[in-house]
Amino acid sequence: AAADLYDRAWAFRGALLEACARLAAGEPEAARAPLDRAERLAEGLQRERLDTRSPARVLAQATFVEWRGLVHVGRLLEQLVAGADPGDPAVVAEALGVHTASLRTQALAALAPDSPFRSAPPVGGFDSLLGHVLSPLELVLGNPRLPAWPRPRSIEVRSAFYRALAGVAAREMPGFEPPDTDRTEPLDDPVRLQLLRSVREFYLLRVAREYSELESGDPQREVLQRLYFRLNAEKREGRDRELAGLRRLRYASERALEVVQLLNAEGRNDEARRVAERMLRDAEAEPDALAAAANALLLARIELALGSARMDQGEPVEAERILLGALERLEDLERGLRTRGATAAGLQTVVFERSRILIGLAVNANVRLLDPDKALAYFERAYALRRDDFTRVLLACYRARAGREDEARALLRQISVEPANYYNLACTHALLGDREIALDFLQRELTDNHFSAGSLAQQQEWAEADPDLESLRSVPRFQALVSMSFDEARELARRSN
Repeated sequence: AAADLYDRAWAFRGALLEACARLAAGEPEAARAPLDRAERLAEGLQRERLDTRSPARVLAQATFVEWRGLVHVGRLLEQLVAGADPGDPAVVAEALGVHTASLRTQALAALAPDSPFRSAPPVGGFDSLLGHVLSPLELVLGNPRLPAWPRPRSIEVRSAFYRALAGVAAREMPGFEPPDTDRTEPLDDPVRLQLLRSVREFYLLRVAREYSELESGDPQREVLQRLYFRLNAEKREGRDRELAGLRRLRYASERALEVVQLLNAEGRNDEARRVAERMLRDAEAEPDALAAAANALLLARIELALGSARMDQGEPVEAERILLGALERLEDLERGLRTRGATAAGLQTVVFERSRILIGLAVNANVRLLDPDKALAYFERAYALRRDDFTRVLLACYRARAGREDEARALLRQISVEPANYYNLACTHALLGDREIALDFLQRELTDNHFSAGSLAQQQEWAEADPDLESLRSVPRFQALVSMSFDEARELARRSN
């Protein structure tokens, strides 16, 4: 790479991706040299201090700081892959690096005139960094096809990674037991406390700037003025009030939900339930850590994960109770948002989550409670909220179940065949009497969508109990599919492709 900024930025990407490739191949020691190179490049780019040259380049400087955080993510992952404990001092140091880089990025983004936050509070958290397009965590552990990373190992390392982050910011990683460190509260750390104060101060500067640019009488001017006075009041009205305000600048991570979903897919429902229950307890213990709407969404998503775990454990009545509670929480939230004048676009996330919960209730009623009428009622409510290929396949399935064949086939002609729809397409065609097509889709589901023995066994068990596949039970090919081993499924996938 030449000395020019553009070339050095590409050299950083190359070094980080090389480190990810080494980790993906199960070679943590070989990842250290490219991580060292990426770190030197990121530090050099950060030292350019583009934010001091022009207000228009503040976000570019924030990108370089974020890249420094990605190196910490890579180093943290490398140490855990090599066998380190989440509480080891070297691991804690890298976890602190991840959190500090996240705070520095947030502070710069709060100051930028073209900030993505605009007039909204500059709330940040781990997830934007962990889910970055260059995040070693996602590039390595997010690929289920890597031979060095079977699903059980990926879950184990993910959980250790999140525990390490809980060890430096416990409130931001609900669901994970932090290791025994003295760094779990960022506001007890002078460096991180000052960074959070910088986020607030930079935000105050931007609010004041936006206020001064508006004409007298503009309604937004009054809103900004009230916001400015409130933020200033938090500084003056005692340490407790100030710290509560600073805590609200950081979102709680939703990474525990990812672990719950992976555990459920593996058939490890007891573990999934324990993680979900801990996440729910942690989130409920910190009600002031989030804005009310964000907190309600987070709690509803946790309850959806917990309800799914109960469903997979064969506890459909308890699953329905939990899911109905989540649905009521979101309905209350939506009513409150509408009262405050929220637009349809502003309600989109809440409506989507409601549809997911109603679909979960429909599946539970159909497969576990064996109550097709209740299942249909839940699904019709979901379909009224969300219309895409996923729900159209489900609608076709319900129409086929009701004997409305022409409607079901008309819907199927509108649908793109995607891996996420294989199983529901198998159910629909089985109900329509298309036995071989149904078996083809079931085979594609079992061979293409499951990358571990546990995940395959979970789906095979579900298929054996699913009333929609009743017409296939006595067919030898169905019996072979639901009883094949993981190695046999891999070989069948190889031959089919």
